[in-house]
Amino acid sequence: MGKWIDSSGTEYKTLKEMCEAHGISVLTVQNRRRNGWTLTEAVEHGLCSGGRKDKVKDHLGNEYSSVASMCKAYGIGRSTFENRIKRGHWTLEKALTTPLLSKLVCNGREYRSRRDMCVKMNISLDTVNQRLKRGMSIEDAVSVPIKKVSKECVDHTGGTFKSLREMAKFYKISCNTIIDRLNKGWDMEKTLTTLPKEISCECTGLNGEAFVSVRKMCEHYGIKRSKFENRTRYGWNTKNALRIPCEFSLRKIPVDYRSMSISYVTCSSNGEPFFKVKCNVCGEEDVLSYDEINEHADKCEGR
Repeated sequence: MGKWIDSSGTEYKTLKEMCEAHGISVLTVQNRRRNGWTLTEAVEHGLCSGGRKDKVKDHLGNEYSSVASMCKAYGIGRSTFENRIKRGHWTLEKALTTPLLSKLVCNGREYRSRRDMCVKMNISLDTVNQRLKRGMSIEDAVSVPIKKVSKECVDHTGGTFKSLREMAKFYKISCNTIIDRLNKGWDMEKTLTTLPKEISCECTGLNGEAFVSVRKMCEHYGIKRSKFENRTRYGWNTKNALRIPCEFSLRKIPVDYRSMSISYVTCSSNGEPFFKVKCNVCGEEDVLSYDEINEHADKCEGR
């Protein structure tokens, strides 16, 4: 690797050696280089923290007794300079030569910043920023009264509620359900008076029983709704999804059922699931349906 040379022409074998000679860490120099500093700036500019009085150099090579004196020469506050270097990751030249922003003037009064103005005029900074983006002047942005948005809700009978939550609680329905129905084009009366169970799809059980929802049907047959829905997604028909015990999972991992080990294989076009079976009594292996598995088990178990 080539030699390392500082502004005075002194040569160093390594970056570490150069940093030690200038009293600065290698990590600091590397971070400054990544932020666009030249090697001379990164190595010969002293640290900015802790009130150090080390001699420092600016981007032109001019030497100063301290960071404070260098900042004074460029007409910039030390805290501003340090914020630009540490938080903004500015280069040394940019941090020293970029002029301070001019003070903000509104209605004949000067403010240090937009935030300072908002605090003194008791208005939200976000509100002012949004208004300025919409093209309002700075005077209008801070002086136009903020419109109070009414949160009252009116139902189909003309009754008023303080909020959507209060109206939803009165009609025993969730806020999300109300919003979803209105977005679908429902009128207010139908939205508020139709109970959730009344719009659930009707389901028919194994013996022709009618259920108002899938949840009610699954509760009746003692099967989790999630398991029922997973089975139907895999092509199982409703009959098999409800009647086959929960031990029959959709996983390929074998599980024990009666006198045999089973694992799911596939589902036929008519919704009949098939399982790979190994009988622990006769040792036979086959792919069988649920009914065939029970027939084989009855036979081997002597039932």
